Amino acid sequence: MAVQGFRALRVALLAITSGYDDQAMGQVRLIAELLARAHKVYGDKSGEYARQWLSGHVGGSSSKLLGQDFWELLSGPPHANAHAVLGWLAIPAEEGRTKVVLGPERRPTMSNPTLAIMSGEVRDIGYLLALASGNADPRPKTLDGMILEIQQRFLSLDSD
Repeated sequence: MAVQGFRALRVALLAITSGYDDQAMGQVRLIAELLARAHKVYGDKSGEYARQWLSGHVGGSSSKLLGQDFWELLSGPPHANAHAVLGWLAIPAEEGRTKVVLGPERRPTMSNPTLAIMSGEVRDIGYLLALASGNADPRPKTLDGMILEIQQRFLSLDSD
């Protein structure tokens, strides 16, 4: 799970730095699902859920883990449907018109919060899995501080 999360974060970072923020949403979805599953691994003291996940036999849909509305929001860009265009690529323009973004376009108001959320979630995946495997608090405090700082900057979080 941690390896998948780290790789998904790197793919999202590449998409965002290339100007294709919407294409990172599939990776956001993957990381959110991995975090939800890591919570299930941590919460199952018997280890059965982890064994099922490793063997490819986990039950329950991802939309149930994440919530249907959030799942649908993140499902637009990775799918070949009109929602991907209307929900993510159609940008309001002057005089009530809409333009469709074809090439790269930087949207820091979208990409900065996305990366802030993803970095915290990938950290949490590793943390939960380390705790589930019996390791003591493995989080480096400097990493926590850096992630909290970017989350406060781009997500307007309270410090407590």
